Amino acid sequence: MRKCQIKHTEVLLPCVCLLTGFFCFQFGGKLVSFGNEALQAGQTSVMYTVFVSQVVTEHELIAHSNQLETALQYGQYSEFCEAKISSSTTLHERSVWNFLRASFHTNTRAELLSLLGFKSDEINNKVM
Repeated sequence: MRKCQIKHTEVLLPCVCLLTGFFCFQFGGKLVSFGNEALQAGQTSVMYTVFVSQVVTEHELIAHSNQLETALQYGQYSEFCEAKISSSTTLHERSVWNFLRASFHTNTRAELLSLLGFKSDEINNKVM
């Protein structure tokens, strides 16, 4: 890491210094770049420009992330699992999402027993 001075404030940023300026990256799909503006005649200080850009490379990943964030925001856990079950391509993947969905069911115990192949009525009769 290099010390970069921006408007008289020193901050530590992972920078790549070039002759015309420098640029920095930040995780999370944001690209922050800095550069020097050309000096005008009679100007004594250097002007810096800052550009913040959204970088999207995996559109499918962003779409899935947005779906998950929406489900988490509105508490639609079971509906999210249902959507994943319907879009699953393998039996294993479908089973995993079924078990996750069962944990959000109102009667979790009966739902999990059903997924494991047991009938909750038979188990209740054997216990009593």
